Amino acid sequence: MNLSKSFLKIVFINLVFALVGFEILSRFYYFYRFKIKEPLLINSYPEIGNYLKYVNHYRDKEFRDLFLKSELESNNKLKPINTNDDSFFIYSKFASCSNQSNCKTVLLQGDSVGEGIGNHASDILFSKVSQNGWQVLHGGTTSFSPKNFSGQLAYFNSKGIKPDILITYIDQGDLGDDAIRYKNNSFFKNEPFRHYVVKPFSNEHLRFYNYGSGLNPVNPYRVKPLAFKFINKIYNLFVVKLFYTTNGEINLTRTPGWSEITKPLIIKDDKKEEYFKEVLKNYILSAKDLGVKELYFVTMPHPRNIVDSISEDRKFKYTVATLVEDVVKMDNEMDNLKSYHIPISIDQKLFPCKGKDETCNGFYMYNDHHPEILGYKYIGKKIINFINKNSDFKDFQ
Repeated sequence: MNLSKSFLKIVFINLVFALVGFEILSRFYYFYRFKIKEPLLINSYPEIGNYLKYVNHYRDKEFRDLFLKSELESNNKLKPINTNDDSFFIYSKFASCSNQSNCKTVLLQGDSVGEGIGNHASDILFSKVSQNGWQVLHGGTTSFSPKNFSGQLAYFNSKGIKPDILITYIDQGDLGDDAIRYKNNSFFKNEPFRHYVVKPFSNEHLRFYNYGSGLNPVNPYRVKPLAFKFINKIYNLFVVKLFYTTNGEINLTRTPGWSEITKPLIIKDDKKEEYFKEVLKNYILSAKDLGVKELYFVTMPHPRNIVDSISEDRKFKYTVATLVEDVVKMDNEMDNLKSYHIPISIDQKLFPCKGKDETCNGFYMYNDHHPEILGYKYIGKKIINFINKNSDFKDFQ
């Protein structure tokens, strides 16, 4: 009996020391993360906290470094004027208004492909309009979709920015983003105008960038223990690693994976399609309430839409382009807001999609649906040609 008590006493003492040691390790980790590695948002740019009242994430911390690296390859003469400012984590500004009393603004919105259009085709899209005195903004952000676009408009409205023209890239994955990933994490508001709010996820959700720590940084000096939070962090890293190691077959994360998000593009889902069309209509209402004059939706096929060698179980048989087209036909001209759809097709003479080449001869990146720089410039030319033919504003020519 005494031996048993002694054994339990030793176990108890070791557990106490282990927890104390783990608590110390946890505090060192959170001190490093929030005081050294990620001090930007917490200490120097509290505006991110305000931004996250409208959308659920911002451009990740590596965005600026990657942009500056790719800028050399793009060889654009028109460059953002706010790259050294922390606002660059929200939007890129290519030009300010030359006439503040009559400030015309064009805003580009989109996900990571929208990011690329603004980053690599800025000369093609915005050189003329910037020379003609317009304010030029680029809000493209990885994993944004129409709900976040709507929230972003509400944020700009809070800053007194009311675009005259919107160029909005709609990605194939946006259907799953808004109908699945963000569906239960968003709501629609009517004040001060109609717009979505997408709430930040907590940090344990599977993402490559920071969703929630900008709003809820962990204080390494707090009295409340951090060890259990740190243990949860280790668990989350493990399940993310497991997700990628098993190619998504074992998914213990709380965030829908790419296979679930793209499923409505493979197997028709009328409910999700109708839901997404409703989101697009509400986005148009946001633009209308903000006083936007012209709205240009841009869509482009994913390689899995058009490459013949894609197996049937991977092929995208449906496209968001048809959903966008349906909505634009219904709302082509609403109270002085004209909406258009620019469906980008891949010129098979320039970029033939032959055999098993999912890059379409260099239009797309290898093993990726994002275009190469040449692809982005091709898209930019298609967009600006359409705008020049249809816009009531002649400042793009």
